[in-house]
Amino acid sequence: MSRLIRKWRIAIFVTPLLFLLTGCWDSKPIDHQGIVLMLSIRASKIPGQYHWRFVFPNVTLTPGALSTIKPDEEYYDIAVMAPNFADAVMHAQEKSARALYLGQLQGIIWNNRLTFRQLWPQINAINAAGTIPKTFWVMGADGRPLAEYMNYVSPQIVAPRIALAAYFNCIRCSPIRLGMRGWKFWSSAVSQGISPYVPIVELKQQSLTVRQIDVYPASGGPPVLYSPLQTQGFGYLTGKVQRLTLSVPWHGQTVSISRISDTRSLHTFQTASAINVRETLHVKGFIEDISGQNRVTLQDERSISHRAEQTLLHLCLSTIAYANKTHTDPFGYDRSEAWFHPHAGFLPIHATLTVVVTLYGEGLMR
Repeated sequence: MSRLIRKWRIAIFVTPLLFLLTGCWDSKPIDHQGIVLMLSIRASKIPGQYHWRFVFPNVTLTPGALSTIKPDEEYYDIAVMAPNFADAVMHAQEKSARALYLGQLQGIIWNNRLTFRQLWPQINAINAAGTIPKTFWVMGADGRPLAEYMNYVSPQIVAPRIALAAYFNCIRCSPIRLGMRGWKFWSSAVSQGISPYVPIVELKQQSLTVRQIDVYPASGGPPVLYSPLQTQGFGYLTGKVQRLTLSVPWHGQTVSISRISDTRSLHTFQTASAINVRETLHVKGFIEDISGQNRVTLQDERSISHRAEQTLLHLCLSTIAYANKTHTDPFGYDRSEAWFHPHAGFLPIHATLTVVVTLYGEGLMR
C-alpha cells in the first residue's frame, strides 16, 4: 500500500514538470513571425499620432541565396500610424499577419523634430517591454525622410545585420565614440544633472557620417543641435575622442595632427548658483605633416604642442559657453552633485580647464 502511495506521489510531482520542461510550447514557425531589426519614429500632422516603421529580414533568404539576391531585397518594412508603441506593434502585426518579435532589435532612429515630451513616452514604453534587449542603438536623423535611412544597405554588411547598427558596433572605427545605447539614453533621461543626447546620422553620397549630436534640455522642448566643432568639443570634454585630426597654424604653416585620443581628470562641486568644474584634458596625437618642412626639432614639438593646447582650450570653452546658452549639460558635470544636492532648473557651468598635449612624430626627421 505504501509503495502505491509513493508511486502516486512521484506521478503528481513529475507530471507538472513535463509541461514546464517543454520549452518549445509557445514556439511559432519562422514564417509566422516578424523579427524586427530596426524601428523608426516620426511625428505626423495629426496631434498625438506618430509614423512608425518596422524593418524585417527577408525570411526567404538562405545562405546560398545571399550571394545572388539584390541588396534591396534583403529586408522589407511595414509602416503604420499609432499614438504609442503598443498600438504600433499591434497594427504592424495585423498588417503583416505575423507575430512581431523584438528580441533582435538593433536600433531605433527618430526625426530630430521630435521634442522630448513627445519622445519620452515612447522610449519609456520600449524600455519597459521585457522582451526587448536594451542594448540597441538610438540615433537621430536630419531632415531627410526616415525611409531613406531605414532602407540604406551597405555591400560590406551582410543580412541580417543593419548598416546603421553596424556603424556604431565598430567602436574603434569612428573618430569620436558617439554611440548611444537604449538603456543609457533612458538612464540619462531619468537622471538629474545630465542632458540625454543622441548622435545625428547623415547620408552623404551613399555613405553614413556622424558628426553632430542632438541634446535634449530638461525643459522637455525640441533638441539642441551641436555643430560639428561643438560636437568635437563635447568629445574632448567627455574623454570620447579616439581618432580625431587637428590642423594647427604654426609660423605661417599648417601642422596636421592625427590619431588624437584623450583622457580626462575631473573634479566638480556645486554652489547655490553654479556647477564649478576643474578638468584636465590629457591629449595625445601624432604629427603627420608640416607643410614646407620635413625636419622637426624638440623645440618645434613643444611650440606646436602649445599651439594645439590653445586651439583645444578655445574649442572646449566655446562648447561649454554654448551649453550654458542652451541650458544643456551632455557632459554630466552636475550628475554626481545633483544626487547629493538635488535642485530645480539648470545651473550654469563655471569651468577651469587645463589642456596638456603630448605629440609624437613617426617618420619625421629630427
